[in-house]
Amino acid sequence: MPGRADWVEADRRHVWHPFAQMREYLGLPPLLIVAGRGGWLMDADGREYLDGNASIWTNVHGHRDPDLDAALRAQLDAVAHTTLLGLAHGPAAELAAELVAEAPAGLEKVFYTDNGSGAVEVALKQSFQFWQLTGRPEKTGVIGMAGAYHGDTFGTMAVGDSGAFHERFRPWCLPARHFEAPRCAEWGGVVRSADAAASLAGLRGLLEREGARTAAVILEPSVQG
Repeated sequence: MPGRADWVEADRRHVWHPFAQMREYLGLPPLLIVAGRGGWLMDADGREYLDGNASIWTNVHGHRDPDLDAALRAQLDAVAHTTLLGLAHGPAAELAAELVAEAPAGLEKVFYTDNGSGAVEVALKQSFQFWQLTGRPEKTGVIGMAGAYHGDTFGTMAVGDSGAFHERFRPWCLPARHFEAPRCAEWGGVVRSADAAASLAGLRGLLEREGARTAAVILEPSVQG
């Protein structure tokens, strides 16, 4: 039965880790996670680590949550996966109704994706397609905020502004316009000063100049802390 040494060897030989310089990664001691509970992860040597970013902002209820685990097991007993391409199923319909009930008035539909980059890509495509189908094909531009991060697919890199983080891929990215981000000074969880005037003026100016050719403005709310 494969064990720690086998997993480490297979990882080092065959896994290309995201957001990692592999030459540096291979020079570090292996960190092999084997279990999790609540907000903690455990490695193969029994050490525990606080999962401070919720496994990249996704596991917000912690690991091995009893209610979530029970729901997953119950669903596996019915069907593990089925497409929404022309088909429907109860959990997707129920969740969509609950999300719409919490959303602002006028938002009546839910389009499911499995990650943030995919969600932004869908929103961009919907914006583009809307104008193409309503007789405004010239509206293809996108306006975003300076310094914003929306993901790592080509569409999300194009509308974001992450500097050197994505600069190598810029030649393949569609052009986007950006305005200055609001300024906010915060210490110890207390906002000491905030000024959005320059940011709003920049956005207003872009809309006045580019609005007739703009399909969408993208802003990511501060929901990740």
